[in-house]
Amino acid sequence: MEAFYQLPFERFERYCPYGTADDVAEFLAPYAAAGCAEFNLIPQSPDDDQAMAGAAAVRRLLAPGIPGA
Repeated sequence: MEAFYQLPFERFERYCPYGTADDVAEFLAPYAAAGCAEFNLIPQSPDDDQAMAGAAAVRRLLAPGIPGA
């Protein structure tokens, strides 16, 4: 992310959920509770399968709070 934005991560850290699927879901849960039904996740991992599994886990964790999910 730092390379992409050419800024130190600390400058945008508060806007970027990161960590485990539980961490990311916890960060996004208030948005889901407020009615947000779509999130644009850009998973980062050395392994594509692991990245997709993490995004799927976030979806599973958030689904109960998102209408129609």
